[in-house]
Amino acid sequence: MSTYKTKREIIAVNGLSLTIVSLADRRQFYDPDKTAELLGISDSMWPISGLVWPSGIVLARVVNRLDLASLRILEVGCGIALASLVAASKQANITASDYHPIVNTFLCENAQHNNLQPIKYFHGNWHHPISNHGKFDLIIGSDILYESEYCEILSVYMQCHLTKGGQIILIDPGRRKAGKIKKFMGKLGFECKTTRLDEQGDAKKKGIFTQYNFQRV
Repeated sequence: MSTYKTKREIIAVNGLSLTIVSLADRRQFYDPDKTAELLGISDSMWPISGLVWPSGIVLARVVNRLDLASLRILEVGCGIALASLVAASKQANITASDYHPIVNTFLCENAQHNNLQPIKYFHGNWHHPISNHGKFDLIIGSDILYESEYCEILSVYMQCHLTKGGQIILIDPGRRKAGKIKKFMGKLGFECKTTRLDEQGDAKKKGIFTQYNFQRV
């Protein structure tokens, strides 16, 4: 990974310590074969999926408190995939997915750094939901509703990949556009329970996040 600058840090998740390699800063771009460009990822957006975000830490904390036994789990828009790494540390059946070509590189490296087995991964395009990856009992995601269009296309995508009795958990840091997800999920037959999370420490300056829980009515 000498083509861009990285950093290594220890992130504590409810007593679990993870060694995480991520981009050193957000002022980087590396796309020699134009893979990102062909996917529509601009140079300004390229670093986003290689950073540790506060909502990712909060989702990892939520996942660490769950009973994951017998569940098949999918993290959408995983980025650095802290929640997937936590689930893997609990021997859960976790699959990570993202659109960005850099993600699987970091996922493999961070799994190795934490002495975990390789984590299953697939390239996820929310505009084209497919079912050949099977259905999942739990779908999770963090800070993925920062564009208005994402609320609608992600709703269809998650419905496609969720088992009949499955559950969805999303963590959002208070983006104004995020609340629209409830309308689109409601049209697809899901009920929503929202929980205000007051996280202490360095997860976010004000420490306020929203947890969205969706289940079919």
